[in-house]
Amino acid sequence: MKRLAVILLITVLAAGAVTLVYENRKTETTETTAGKTDEPTEHSATEHGASTEAADDGGTHRHMNESNSEGDHAGMEGMEGMDMEEDAGFQAVLAAAGDGLKAGQDSELTIRIQDDDGAPVTKFAISHEKLLHLIIVSEDLRDFRHIHPGYDGSGVFRVMTQFASGGRYKWFADFVPTGSSSVTRSGWLTVDGKPVYDAPALQADSSLIHQVEGTQVELVMGKAAAGQEAELTFRFRDAASGKEASGMQNYLGAAGHVVIVSSDMEQYLHVHPADSQQTAGPEAKFSTTFPVDGLYKIWGQFQRDGRVLTVPFVVKIG
Repeated sequence: MKRLAVILLITVLAAGAVTLVYENRKTETTETTAGKTDEPTEHSATEHGASTEAADDGGTHRHMNESNSEGDHAGMEGMEGMDMEEDAGFQAVLAAAGDGLKAGQDSELTIRIQDDDGAPVTKFAISHEKLLHLIIVSEDLRDFRHIHPGYDGSGVFRVMTQFASGGRYKWFADFVPTGSSSVTRSGWLTVDGKPVYDAPALQADSSLIHQVEGTQVELVMGKAAAGQEAELTFRFRDAASGKEASGMQNYLGAAGHVVIVSSDMEQYLHVHPADSQQTAGPEAKFSTTFPVDGLYKIWGQFQRDGRVLTVPFVVKIG
């Protein structure tokens, strides 16, 4: 532990203001992308020693946050109180370069992937066309982003992004070290600046039909119970004509991607189509299991005519 503490301290000094420390838990996961404001230049998998094999990560990747320690909410305060486990296997440390994160300004985020001795992990399998998926969600669940940092080959991923408002955000990093199963690590970051004060309390949607960029998206799901498999079916229609939507395309190698976060941000699910061979069309089906009763926000991501559609729903389980 002394050796790890020294390595992490050096990491903090080298990377600038650490906006987030990680949770060390073995869980399943997936991926993400970003650039100038959220999509960096992509690197091929064969560069930097990355594995060219695609990871078999179909179905649901789950992260259950069981810790309420102050270390999980370190934000800009640094390393004190950080929750560390001996048997983590893999660790992720997210940091902001320079003076930290400020609302309305472009900022570079770095994510360092290490083993439990603090040594860099440098080889990763491709999962849904990316080496790492980064999900960032604001504490009020209004701001959602699914981005994919570029890889520099030394165990470090980098991405430029910008936050419109100050406050606390939770991140989830999904990656597959070569020879390992999918991994999810998460933590909190803090953005300086005026937060959103008028966010209403989260409530279940009265209608599960929403319109996004000319596409009507309907979520069909039966009464779901915690701990039981639930089917989520998304149906797409052209908003103008009312007909089944044409031009639906695969997004990141699948008919769609679904991210689910509980209202208390303790439960995280990254879900892929129930049928891994399913191609994009007027309907996409997913299966998952909600771990506990409560409110969940669901973000479905699909592609139509070259545009990524991100559509949110709020559902109550139980």
